[in-house]
Amino acid sequence: MPENGEINVENFLHSHLKVIIFILIYILASAIAFYYLHKAVSGSVCNCTVSLTWIVALMSATGVVVGIGVYIYMKNTLIPETASNKEIQETVRFLPEDQRKIIETLISSEGKISQSRLPEKTDLSKVKISRKLKELERKGIVKKEKSGMTNTVYLQEKFQKILI
Repeated sequence: MPENGEINVENFLHSHLKVIIFILIYILASAIAFYYLHKAVSGSVCNCTVSLTWIVALMSATGVVVGIGVYIYMKNTLIPETASNKEIQETVRFLPEDQRKIIETLISSEGKISQSRLPEKTDLSKVKISRKLKELERKGIVKKEKSGMTNTVYLQEKFQKILI
């Protein structure tokens, strides 16, 4: 994966080769069909006459249907990768054990948990939780919001997309 978050063209072409071939075949078939239909309209292929307007409308509708089909296929298979995804996974993997416990607890809690529940879930003291959360907040991995007498701890959105 390139460091600047661009999509790797070689991997994209390799993983979507079937769709690319299908689109190329559709374009070729459309061109051939349009050629013969145009000849039909001008009368050089057969005696039938079809309005050019109907031919263009039919080709356009077919293109829209194929486009929708390709979109539906691609939206479920194309997952954009960014350089930050790799960095995030590396960051979590190399966190100290106590911080990793907190992150794993956040992940199992759908990315949100009350700070007062963390000591019982992680077997860490309140003081240690508070210190580790400050470190995680400084690293940009979690954020805390005041919620009554305690804080609600959230996994940062960029981490939620990858880890949850």
